[in-house]
Amino acid sequence: MTQHSINLGIMLNIAVCIKEIPEEIRVNKKTYTLIREGIKGVINPCDKNAIELSVTLKEKHGGKVTLISMGPQNVEKTLIHGLAMGADQAVFICDKAFAGADTLATAFTLVTAIKKLGHFQLILCGKASADSGTQHIGPQIANFLGITQVTYAVGLAVENNKVRVKRQLMDEYETVEVEFPVLISVVKGMNEPRIPSYVDIYEASKKDFFRWSINDLGLKEDQVGLTGSPTKISKILPPETIRQCKMLQGTLEEICNDLAQILKT
Repeated sequence: MTQHSINLGIMLNIAVCIKEIPEEIRVNKKTYTLIREGIKGVINPCDKNAIELSVTLKEKHGGKVTLISMGPQNVEKTLIHGLAMGADQAVFICDKAFAGADTLATAFTLVTAIKKLGHFQLILCGKASADSGTQHIGPQIANFLGITQVTYAVGLAVENNKVRVKRQLMDEYETVEVEFPVLISVVKGMNEPRIPSYVDIYEASKKDFFRWSINDLGLKEDQVGLTGSPTKISKILPPETIRQCKMLQGTLEEICNDLAQILKT
């Protein structure tokens, strides 16, 4: 038996939950949901790091990477990009019934797709989406599945059928070791996401791409989307900006001391 098989012993089956976010944030003032029509979509930044991590693990240990995303029709190109980065297949959850979902309804829908796909040793996602930044989805998925979760990952290694994760905690780090299955959310910048070549993009078009509706997942309309969301946004207000101008006078030393005190305050 080789040292490689001793260290791993399993082929990693990895799911990566990704999200497309609008390049420009606009909100429907009646429903308080994001307006996507006519706005270019981009892949959520730290989700790219999650994809890169999954592909790197697959290249090192073997296995399979499945991308999962929920959203409107134009999200398809985001999944194609992930396939071009090296993922093996993609699941696109798309149905008008899913529109307006809060984080809980979104996590529930993603978990339903994960269960339909089968067992995963490792589920990856970005720490948070750049448009809302709730950081809810990863922990909620782990809770629905009843599996261990590790957040704020900046480093990861698979050793002896376990996962060793380096976590970022404010101005210090923590290393934890957990067993499979586990969900891990990664921070932006934990790695350098690869840029697919034209050949990679062409090859991505040949990979398995599944489109699932609410009927494919066997769900009801009151379980998903705006109707199935227990939390509602009552109002959205722009951040209040207050600007004040203060002129500092005196000698250079006095001005520097006054400025230092203002910055400390």
